[in-house]
Amino acid sequence: MAELKFDKEDLNEIEKIKAKYPTNKAATLQVLWVAQRKFGNVKPEVQELVAETLDLPHSHVHGVASFYTQYYKEETGKFVLDVCTCLSCQLCGAYDIVDYIEDQLGIKLGETTDDGMFTLQEVE
Repeated sequence: MAELKFDKEDLNEIEKIKAKYPTNKAATLQVLWVAQRKFGNVKPEVQELVAETLDLPHSHVHGVASFYTQYYKEETGKFVLDVCTCLSCQLCGAYDIVDYIEDQLGIKLGETTDDGMFTLQEVE
């Protein structure tokens, strides 16, 4: 596996982000977005890179990344279809939407199409 690292352009963007916040900890969300845009996800090794770059404990970065469903902790398709399935969304037909997407794409929740284009996820 190739070594994960930010290039000079990424590091410049991260420095600009850090300059907007009083602490590196406060910049975590935005730097995770930089990482996800670059690597396509924030798997544990990407989280570790973010932690090292911000000089923060890995546990902090992991806690932030795992709290938000918009940060993908594993490989996903090019397009991620997030369908809310909380109770109020269920009452509005969320699982009808899930069933329709599953039928159209030939995948189940948590799966990615064979061509790598779509991943279907349930979120709240």
